[in-house]
Amino acid sequence: MQGNKTEMAHFAALAKSWWNPRGPQRILHKMNNMRMDFINSTLGPSITDPNQNTSKLTVLDIGCGGGLLSESLARRHYVQSVLGIDVTPEVLAVANSHKLVDPKLTNLKYELRSVMDLESVKQSAEKPTFDIVTMFEVLEHLDDPKEALKLAMSKSSQYVFLSTINRTLAAYISTIALGEYVLNIVPPGTHTWSKYINATELESYVLGSGVNSESIWDVEKLQGCIYLPGTGWVRFDDQSNYSTK
Repeated sequence: MQGNKTEMAHFAALAKSWWNPRGPQRILHKMNNMRMDFINSTLGPSITDPNQNTSKLTVLDIGCGGGLLSESLARRHYVQSVLGIDVTPEVLAVANSHKLVDPKLTNLKYELRSVMDLESVKQSAEKPTFDIVTMFEVLEHLDDPKEALKLAMSKSSQYVFLSTINRTLAAYISTIALGEYVLNIVPPGTHTWSKYINATELESYVLGSGVNSESIWDVEKLQGCIYLPGTGWVRFDDQSNYSTK
């Protein structure tokens, strides 16, 4: 359950420029800020406000890439530890190298693992699951996203934050036609149209189809976004976070 070799090669080629906010990953840098805003607003002040919350959460970041989100989360006062996993050695090397720039990031570590390895991933022997699991822009690169999501959800005790590309004409134009062939934001072949997942399909993966036979998951918030050149990321009110009841 991982992307094909062509897709993985694209991410390997992007590794050296991962932390360059003006490079090929510049849109990802801007998206990361939006993701963190979404996570904080969804968790709410009872968790994110240091005056209200003294407990700390553990995080598993699936498909962490060069570590943009992993580092952002590791720096949050409400986060105890972050484990980032990815299948591309080149981007993990970049993530580990960048982590060393900040000696305070002792609560962050990375491992070379695929989604298929999730069953063996544990926070600790005493607590095998994580409080939060993030899986951003991963599902649309997998051959079996439904099963991958099932594994990801099994690793969370509280929240699963998801993000994937909606299979719409607007998404095709913005991510493939413009993003890959006109603006050259990402290399051609990075995305596969047939692997894009509609919001209704994503909901069905979570709420039905045997993802969780005990139905312990609720859709807490569903939010869409689109990148507009010259404007940046624009969010659509209420359309990607799933939490246990």
